[in-house]
Parts: sequence; C-alpha cells; structure tokens
Amino acid sequence: MSSDLLRGVLLLDEVRNIMFQPRLYKRFTVQQLMTSPEAILTHDMPMDKVMEVFEDTGAWNLPVVDQDRRYLGFVSKSKIFNSYRHVLVHFSEE
Repeated sequence: MSSDLLRGVLLLDEVRNIMFQPRLYKRFTVQQLMTSPEAILTHDMPMDKVMEVFEDTGAWNLPVVDQDRRYLGFVSKSKIFNSYRHVLVHFSEE
C-alpha cells in the first residue's frame, strides 16, 4: 500500500486532551486517534459539487485526493469564501 494514500484525519478535538501533557505522548499513536473524514473531495470535482459537500457535511475543512486516492491536500470553506469575496470585489471595481 502506498504511503501517500489518505487513511484518515487527525482532528484537534482528538488530541486536545493530550497535546500539553508530554507524559501521555507515548501512550497514543496517530492510528488510535485518527478518524475517517466526513467526506473526501476529488481534485477534479466541480465547485458546485464541492460546495454541496461542504453544505451537506457542515465541515469547514475537507481532504482532497486524486483518482487513486492519493492525498493532495485540504480545502477549507474559509479559503473558498475568501476567494469568492476577492472575485466580488474585483468585479464591483470594474
């Protein structure tokens, strides 16, 4: 199995209780704490579908994979909204 395949995500809520307690670090592994993402986006997914997935899941960040499920990165709803605002400002100035 390739090491760049998306296997899960590690949420801050899952590590918050141990992150400032170094004595607990050796008691947990990422595999124990990771969960399946609420949804997975593909790199070629149209933006209307991306927004639909964000809306359906209520997520603010979602992982992006290629056709072979290799991890490419994360997309945040905040980044999309910021980009959209910049486009609106650009068009309103014309």
